Amino acid sequence: MTEPANAVARVLVAGDLCTAGRPEQAFARHDPHAVWGELDDILCAHDVRVVNLECPLTLVQDPSDKSGPHLRSRPSCARAIREGGFDIVGLANNHIMDQRERGLADTLDACRAAGLVTVGAGMDLCEAEEPVITEVHGRRVAVLAFAEREFSIATRKRAGACPLDLPRNLVQLQRTRELADTVIVLLHGGNEYYPLPSPDMVKTCRCLVDAGADAVMCSHTHVPGGMETYRGAPIAYGLGNFVFDWPSRQPTGWYDGTLVSLTIDESGAIAAQLIPFTQCMGAAVIELEAGDQLALRRERDAELSGIIASPDRLESAWGAFCASRRVEYLAQLLSLTRLERGALSRGVWPAWRTRDARLYGLLDFLTCDAHRQAAISILEAELDIRRPRHVAGAGPLGPGEGE
Repeated sequence: MTEPANAVARVLVAGDLCTAGRPEQAFARHDPHAVWGELDDILCAHDVRVVNLECPLTLVQDPSDKSGPHLRSRPSCARAIREGGFDIVGLANNHIMDQRERGLADTLDACRAAGLVTVGAGMDLCEAEEPVITEVHGRRVAVLAFAEREFSIATRKRAGACPLDLPRNLVQLQRTRELADTVIVLLHGGNEYYPLPSPDMVKTCRCLVDAGADAVMCSHTHVPGGMETYRGAPIAYGLGNFVFDWPSRQPTGWYDGTLVSLTIDESGAIAAQLIPFTQCMGAAVIELEAGDQLALRRERDAELSGIIASPDRLESAWGAFCASRRVEYLAQLLSLTRLERGALSRGVWPAWRTRDARLYGLLDFLTCDAHRQAAISILEAELDIRRPRHVAGAGPLGPGEGE
């Protein structure tokens, strides 16, 4: 890639990297070039290279109490990530605590030993909130990482990821601005498989810019999303997967990803360039888009960005997405049985279980801050009572296991 004459620093940001699964053998051999070798020239053209590490690196099998899959991969993969060209790994995501505190501690140790700098997670909230600051040609570039609240969040007394908590995040940004010339925020959030932000996500990202972020890079949706420039700051609403090869059938877009190249000039202004690529299904080998396929991706990116730029179109798209998830969400919220869920999907409302008045009460619990906070504390306490004891141990890691 050609560097502009007035460029001071170039930062490359990649999406979700999970080294588990089929590509793990290449990482275990310290051969990341077998996976993303086509990106060597792009990686070398940047001063700082950042990726979101979506799984703990540990040999310990101690699944945490949570919904969703539990990921993990070999600690030796940290060395492969570093040798593959990356400098910083974001750990603020919903999987970093999949193997509990020991899994995070092993991840931090493995990254430190490999020369990888971590951001966005720690053994307590104070450590998780610490920025990474690196100097590039005399310019101090800082990276912060936040994650939406799921099952991985750090507290004053518990290890985990740095939460998306705007009152605290704004203080973090203000403090970091005093130490750095440029601040880049990694935000792990959004609705999986939906290529657009919700209207509230747009407000959140713009709020981070208003508070001092020079760029906001979002991941977690596992599909590429749109982008906008707000007050001179690029906001990418979905980088998609970088390397995340999963054996089961995945939705359209799972194997498409986007790198974002950020160029910082002498005045501090940032220009963003999207670099589309495809992860080959079943092989986890990255190939840069070219020709007609690149043109289609560019057209798709422009379409998504156009929707983001129009509040009415964004609201309409969000309404359509929510309508597509109606049965799934109502089934969870109302604890519907399989038969009741089937009836709802056919247009039959389970009036025998839920009256309209209860829906108003449920909406109040979800929207009122005081009710929501109380409900969260009550559910957490209830799960603590019901939670079975777990015994940590080393378990299988898949084909070709062993360090």
